[in-house]
Amino acid sequence: MEEYIPELTQAIFDSYQNTVQRVHLIIDVAPVSLLIDTALSCGLIVSELVSNSLEHAFPGDRSGVVSVSLVQSEDGTYRLTVADDGIGVPGYSDLHRSGTIGIASVNGIVEQQLRGRLEFSVDGGVHWWITFSDDVYRERVRDS
Repeated sequence: MEEYIPELTQAIFDSYQNTVQRVHLIIDVAPVSLLIDTALSCGLIVSELVSNSLEHAFPGDRSGVVSVSLVQSEDGTYRLTVADDGIGVPGYSDLHRSGTIGIASVNGIVEQQLRGRLEFSVDGGVHWWITFSDDVYRERVRDS
């Protein structure tokens, strides 16, 4: 993951040429290995949330930071964080009523595929925290 997420995120940044000069990318990914299904789910989540930050968090000439991190806790769970210090989303408090297909997809991936938990904050930018375990896919591999 310490190679996959930086490469993926840099490719997304490169596709937003007007924003990339004003927005700094910070990546902190622990040297962890996930099963391919889990890694792909994480990649889809990172793609959607980083793209949203680059599209909406920094209007006009506003500059800022987008950060992505993935760490493993002592209990074996993982925490994926995607955050920006952009304009935030005033009045946004209900994930299930976001009205966007992208956020609904992220929520579906977290709940259905990763069987994880999605938390967010929209004050002082947008921060997403996804907590999950790789056990869901590992059990499927063992049972096959």
